[in-house]
Amino acid sequence: MCSRMLHSYHDTGHVLTALRPLPQLMSPSEGTYKVDAAITASQTAQAQGPVPDLALHTLGWKSFQDLCAQICEECLKQTVSIYREARDGGQDAVFLVRSQDGAAPSSTGTVQCKFSTDPRRRLLVSDLTEEKKSVAELVAAGQAHTYYFMTNMGIDAPVAAGLRQDLFELGVREPHVLGREWITQKIRESSRLRALVPRIYGLGDLSVILDERRAAQTRALLGHLMPALRVYVPTAAHRHAVRILSEHGIVLLLGAPATGKSTLAAILATIALDGDRHRCFQVDGPAELLDHWNPHEPGGFYWIDDAFGPNQLREDYVDQWIAQMNKVKAAITSGNRFVLTSRSHIWYAAKVKLATRNHPRLGDGRAVVDVGALSPEERSQMLYNHIKGGSQSKEWIRQVKPYLVDLAAETTLLPEIARRLGDRHYTAQLTCFPEDLRRFVGEPMEYLKETISELNDSQRAALTLIFLYRSRLPSDFEHADLWNLVEDRYGVSRVQIGDALNQLKDTFVVQKSRARYGHSHIRPLPMPSRRSSANAPTWSSST
Repeated sequence: MCSRMLHSYHDTGHVLTALRPLPQLMSPSEGTYKVDAAITASQTAQAQGPVPDLALHTLGWKSFQDLCAQICEECLKQTVSIYREARDGGQDAVFLVRSQDGAAPSSTGTVQCKFSTDPRRRLLVSDLTEEKKSVAELVAAGQAHTYYFMTNMGIDAPVAAGLRQDLFELGVREPHVLGREWITQKIRESSRLRALVPRIYGLGDLSVILDERRAAQTRALLGHLMPALRVYVPTAAHRHAVRILSEHGIVLLLGAPATGKSTLAAILATIALDGDRHRCFQVDGPAELLDHWNPHEPGGFYWIDDAFGPNQLREDYVDQWIAQMNKVKAAITSGNRFVLTSRSHIWYAAKVKLATRNHPRLGDGRAVVDVGALSPEERSQMLYNHIKGGSQSKEWIRQVKPYLVDLAAETTLLPEIARRLGDRHYTAQLTCFPEDLRRFVGEPMEYLKETISELNDSQRAALTLIFLYRSRLPSDFEHADLWNLVEDRYGVSRVQIGDALNQLKDTFVVQKSRARYGHSHIRPLPMPSRRSSANAPTWSSST
């Protein structure tokens, strides 16, 4: 168990290199540094004295529950399963943990997470009184051989000793009482823990968590994203990306615009700030990798946004990746790490062209994460955070509250749309509930127009054909006049349109059966119905 308390912090130095400007690099009082150059520090940073407190009371019950779960996995090396989830009304979260011999969670131990919004409150022995019956039941069921009591409240040594004694008398063989001071130390020790629960970075002055140099580097990486971390929801995709990066040294973050790819990439980059002389590079495209790296030098973290093109596939990017993929593999073997982001349809087009010259973990999908794949629970928490932390009035929130559960069930609810729902400037025209709310989430026209405008000609031609066929596009070129019209209008061939349909699959276009596809977000134009052959494969709409 990671229970050792350290009251001093020592670090030997890091380097952060930005190949394009990073915002809010350092305040004038912290020194003078330049962007587009290496950030170095020759002196040793050291924090003396007791570990300072973090504003853990501002996390909220759900974020604190997530933090405790990740502490169990990262520090205690215990995989948890939820036995009782925390609630806004004050109910504590309870987890079940596995035994060291791999037995089922139900036969081992329990973690109780107790959260308080009072920053001055300290735990009392009496705080366990109402839990004694529950603890006794867990012991009788064989689920409390080990019992971790975790809280964001401060704990005095005599109180901790008293609680451990009470738990022992109830039948717990290994009682542990872990409070704010212990949790703060774990946060300071582990960059991986901070990456898994990035809400931590929004708790206040980063120098409380990190030494001054690391705090400056983290501000450079996260920059304008810091306020957004207050409402950020770590998803299963987020945690999967952290683990893939650790296991394979490379991860590709996929998703539509506004799904949070770049935010997650920035959070992953903070992992690189631990260790001696680590360097983080944010580069524009694969060409810059050749100009600024030594693939045989360890410790590099390379972050490439829009790795295969920002709005459309760039053929030169594909060629550059093919030319240097073996170097990327060698760099990973030497201890370097890579985070790439891409829109899904661009990656699907690039993957075909990369073929066997692709990185094997990208080719088989084991290092690819769909950032936009959210569970109903994740969408619900995301919506809750944005509305609670946004600028909406209490009256507006009261009016929409009855409809939020159904709204969170909409698969079209993206992080950006949730953010806009929390901003009164975006919702001034919403007056008829719940109809206006559903349209706001299900038919975000301005967002959709921006996205479609960034597609290439063959991709827009493919969508146009689906519209013209009322979302039932046959692949046997029935009604050749429509194909000819679209080909002439966009200046593309049928082969290019066919390639585009495959590129857009599962993003703009969904397959409802073996050979029926359609646009997943836009309603078809109200045109007269056209009958197609009964056996002809078609592209059809999911709406």
